[in-house]
Amino acid sequence: MMLSLSQLERARRNPAKFVAAEMRRPGSFFNSKTFYFYFVLAAQKFHRGELTERKALDFFALKCQEKLESLKGFEQKLPLYWKKLERYFELFEALGNQAIQTQKRVRFSPAPPHVLTGAIARFDIVPAGGYAATLFEMKTSDWKNQIRMPILQRALADELGCGLEEVKMGVYCVEAEEHSYTTFGEDAVLEAIAGVTHLLGELERRSQAAQRKP
Repeated sequence: MMLSLSQLERARRNPAKFVAAEMRRPGSFFNSKTFYFYFVLAAQKFHRGELTERKALDFFALKCQEKLESLKGFEQKLPLYWKKLERYFELFEALGNQAIQTQKRVRFSPAPPHVLTGAIARFDIVPAGGYAATLFEMKTSDWKNQIRMPILQRALADELGCGLEEVKMGVYCVEAEEHSYTTFGEDAVLEAIAGVTHLLGELERRSQAAQRKP
């Protein structure tokens, strides 16, 4: 079974409901009609060197005006999120990290033939040594307890040929305007791998059973 890492929490909460939903409509739907979508898009264009900070802010405003102007409260929200994007650039500069890749693809097999795939929104080199993998979120979440985080850390460490302790996992919260990071230890990673292996096996069994039904 192949599963996106971003789907793991939904699958963990209710495996039966998740399988039923996937049978009806495979894949996940991402809503691009949001300020969050264009915030991340503008930030990533800046990190890839496609736009300067000022042009990224202009790009964000233009895309929001083109795509989101019909949304309720648009006139109030546009300057709010424009300021939040400007604040993001300030906070990134304060980190001192070097962003070397956006939407970095990750692939990990906890137990063949099961495969997990995902992406790191921003991948940095840390001046003090090591790496930092950053995901974006609109609102504050309990991200440290999401099973995908230690899995992503293991996958990145394996790819880079470095120790777990050299890879920091974290998020940037748009609403809270802050970066937050942690590093998972070997025990936490092994527990996550065991948990996700069990989950994928259950999803596979449920999916096969559903397909056999007349």
